[in-house]
Amino acid sequence: MSCAHAICLSKLLRRRMPRAIDDRVTARSREEAREKAKKAFARLANCAARSPAELRRRLDRMAKTVLSRGTCDAEDLQRLVHRTGEVFRKSDDEPATTALRAMGFPESADQRAIGLVAIIEALHPVVRRGAEEALSQLGREHHLSWNTSRVFDAIATALSTPHRDNTASQISDLLVEYVRQVGEAWKAYGLRPSRARNASDPKYTSRFHRFCALVLTALFDPWSLRHENLDQIRQQIRASHLKLLPERREQVNDSLPLQDHQWLVSEDHLKRARVQKSTAETP
Repeated sequence: MSCAHAICLSKLLRRRMPRAIDDRVTARSREEAREKAKKAFARLANCAARSPAELRRRLDRMAKTVLSRGTCDAEDLQRLVHRTGEVFRKSDDEPATTALRAMGFPESADQRAIGLVAIIEALHPVVRRGAEEALSQLGREHHLSWNTSRVFDAIATALSTPHRDNTASQISDLLVEYVRQVGEAWKAYGLRPSRARNASDPKYTSRFHRFCALVLTALFDPWSLRHENLDQIRQQIRASHLKLLPERREQVNDSLPLQDHQWLVSEDHLKRARVQKSTAETP
């Protein structure tokens, strides 16, 4: 396939790609954010509950200050996370260490972003509003009737129910239709879409499969590493991992995230789109 053909096909697919794929990708991302946030706040509730008495008192004073208005919005929710991190960071107790790890709190002053704040921002607005309302309800109660552990537990409970827009976030059927449309476009240019394999190279994928995956990645996930030299990247990660202190090494994963090595378009998508299998292609 010439470069001109590839550019034309990319533009054609950008126009044809149903908005539903983008909507479902967004819905899936929001659902993943909800699950991560729920687990993080549940862990924070547990850490707060088993913290030493003095640390619990500092956490309670902080939470009561943040919720003192009685009404909570998105800024208050993020402020709660920031202040919680600041309190836990001043403690050397194990619950504080676990809590900071659950929050994705920066390990040095030059790291500004907090992982949990980014996750909260990725939530569906309705789901996030549910967490804000749970905090508002606590804020209207007498401050002696709750503590920080209950605050985090209330947020985790509010995040336990998926939004209805997130329940149909699987995009497999849309990817099959996408592959079918790409195949039609290839045929229109006189090209043959196939599922060619190479018995001597189990990692081999056909040109058509690679084209489908590369175009989709460029459109929806251009930051992914899945089409880079993964063996070299894995070696770099492991080399960096070995330089960590032993106690830190146990806490850090040295493998690539699933999204950085699993292709968006699979062999199954090609099969379901009725793409015919053929002998290995000529290099």
